[in-house]
Amino acid sequence: HYKSPEMTVTFDGEQTFEGSRFLVAAGNGTHYGGGIKVLPHSLPDDGLLDVLIVSGVRRPTILRAISAYASGRYREFPQYITFLRTDHVEVTTPSPQVINMDGEAEYSSSAVFDVIPGGVNFLFPRDMGFFAGR
Repeated sequence: HYKSPEMTVTFDGEQTFEGSRFLVAAGNGTHYGGGIKVLPHSLPDDGLLDVLIVSGVRRPTILRAISAYASGRYREFPQYITFLRTDHVEVTTPSPQVINMDGEAEYSSSAVFDVIPGGVNFLFPRDMGFFAGR
């Protein structure tokens, strides 16, 4: 009996999506949740967040749409899953909702995600597959 909450999702302070949304995912890595490959083309060093907005799913289609979402095949369902890239995204809701940030659940009616260029430095093997060919 889950009812998708009303949300306002704003990118770069300009482009806005309003209405009932099943979920919004933002990240600069390919996986979360112990191996769910949601954003297969996301890069941690390109200065952008990859964002998915899932909406309009109904009982007959929810399993197929969420399966595609969880395996990085979101492009197979453009009618349900919107993909955007940005360095700033804001999500607001009329009442507090669960916000899962890297495995930590919080309740809030607003969340802001920004990319801070050069904010974190990493050491990684030169031949690491993630950066191959770049």
